[in-house]
Amino acid sequence: MFDERGVPFYLSLLDGSRSLVQNVDELCFRKNGTLRIEFEELYSAVFSQAGHYISIVKALAGHREGMCRNDISKIVGVDGGVLTRILRNLVRCDFVSKSNMYGGKTKDSIYRLTDFYTLFYYKFIDNDTSGDEHWWSHNFLTHSVESWMGVTFELLCMMHSDQIKKALGISGISTNMSSWRKAAGKGNGDAGSQIDLIFDRSDRMVNLCEMKFSRNMFVINRDYEEKLRERMELFKQSTRCRKSIVTTFVTTFGVAQGIHSGIVNSEVKMDELFE
Repeated sequence: MFDERGVPFYLSLLDGSRSLVQNVDELCFRKNGTLRIEFEELYSAVFSQAGHYISIVKALAGHREGMCRNDISKIVGVDGGVLTRILRNLVRCDFVSKSNMYGGKTKDSIYRLTDFYTLFYYKFIDNDTSGDEHWWSHNFLTHSVESWMGVTFELLCMMHSDQIKKALGISGISTNMSSWRKAAGKGNGDAGSQIDLIFDRSDRMVNLCEMKFSRNMFVINRDYEEKLRERMELFKQSTRCRKSIVTTFVTTFGVAQGIHSGIVNSEVKMDELFE
């Protein structure tokens, strides 16, 4: 949606005389702020039977790692052709993304909520009862907001997969993009594992992408290096992958050089997502 000047609707709401933090307070936390009351109107305007659509995006908002079709059906109580139609419409309108599981079948596809406004709404606005019209100003440096920034950065990376491939120099190589997860087991210490972005390449290489938001260069310590190596081994074993594994980091400002950074085979910085 655009205004009369051709500017996207949400961007047209920003007041250039104020900081971004002040704009967020005004639009999202002030009583009757435009984006505070926009949610219901948005879905009602785009979809008939908006209630079903809202139920599904709300369920997905609570599962940032994504959900399979069966799990969605159990939570929202919708299945069959109705669920198929709703999920298809949400994907077509870019509210939701659908990704394949590495080595899996179509029924194993993962659905993720990808509309940034909806994600923000359910994270910060929907249950806000503080009455603080300057909530964002008072909290934007807290751990809760930084955690949301990390999740949002991961989503931003997945939505710019073509730019990541270009930065890695693999645009000309036939590539399948997928995700992978292993559910937690019953044994002690088996917490499960997940990789949200994988490039499975026709030249028998597989990029396992680690997407990390940081306000400075990202530092890899010993424990994190161990975790990456264990996850790589688990991926190989569970998928029976025989291709060469490339550990790829996508970060805001790059990976800091150190004794544990040698595990990084290739990296992409945030600026390259927009080239």
